[in-house]
Amino acid sequence: MNQPRIPPLPPAQFSDEQRSVAGAHGQYNFARVMVHHPELYRSYIPFAEKLMGDSNLPLRDREILILRTLTLCDERYDLGHHRDIAHLLGMGDEVIAAACAGLGGSLSVTDQLLVRVAEELLANRMIGDDNWRELSAFYSRKQVMELVFLV
Repeated sequence: MNQPRIPPLPPAQFSDEQRSVAGAHGQYNFARVMVHHPELYRSYIPFAEKLMGDSNLPLRDREILILRTLTLCDERYDLGHHRDIAHLLGMGDEVIAAACAGLGGSLSVTDQLLVRVAEELLANRMIGDDNWRELSAFYSRKQVMELVFLV
């Protein structure tokens, strides 16, 4: 399928309510799709803002998780955005490629743990005991909860 099932609505076609809920994000495809359901968008945005803008996780760690997860899900649109975000956070092309591929060469011990956890969550819908113990050594309970929600 090459066409989106729910096509992004052009901002010029937004109703007043849709324009209000999209705010400054109306030019992004995500917002242009979500405005089809303003009530859901209003409910979802605080959750997304917490995970993306007010996370307790270090920003770099968040991006390692996101890069691996998006790659495993073959999600290309957001992956491009998150590669850009990773660059803005100072991550080099080699680290970004390693995070996407799940290869440890240029990844720190913590990065490798995050990659394994993303893979495990997607494959098994849970974090195994070994990875849980390692996560608990690096992260608080709140951070581990956010990590799960990000993946």
